[in-house]
Amino acid sequence: MPLRTARKRRVQTDYDRTALFYEKRYLSIQWEKYSIMMENHLKGCILDLGCGTGLLSEYLHSRIVGIDISFKMLDQARTRERVVQGDMDFLPFRNEVFDAVVSFTSLQNLSDVNPALKEVRRVLKSGSPFIVTLLNKGSSVEKEIEKYFTIISIRQCGEDIGFICW
Repeated sequence: MPLRTARKRRVQTDYDRTALFYEKRYLSIQWEKYSIMMENHLKGCILDLGCGTGLLSEYLHSRIVGIDISFKMLDQARTRERVVQGDMDFLPFRNEVFDAVVSFTSLQNLSDVNPALKEVRRVLKSGSPFIVTLLNKGSSVEKEIEKYFTIISIRQCGEDIGFICW
């Protein structure tokens, strides 16, 4: 795995610290985002980018692949998802292997979203959905997303803004 930047180490440490109480604090918020962004049940091999404790797998009632930078979050997710400890900028998967990629409130932790978006495009099968939400901090990532995907829908998800892309 590539050497992590100080920012990525800080993100990893912050999420490691919150792993034990993450679900108590964020379960209902995350499930609300899932219901807003995923009207249809996703099928096939799904990647949960920044999976945290694996709440998405429980919501979808299916076992999916989760990747996160935080070891302690992955300890929580391990019972729900097949998990990989890794970096969104360097996904350890073959090209065009996933039928859908989802990422809820994760990409805003990156200093530059382009490497992660490029990786998502690489691992996602052609014509498959990419569903992503980010904290709505007034900065637009829409132009960055459009470099790699066609945005089908933009939705407000509580404190997040969400994009459904192909």
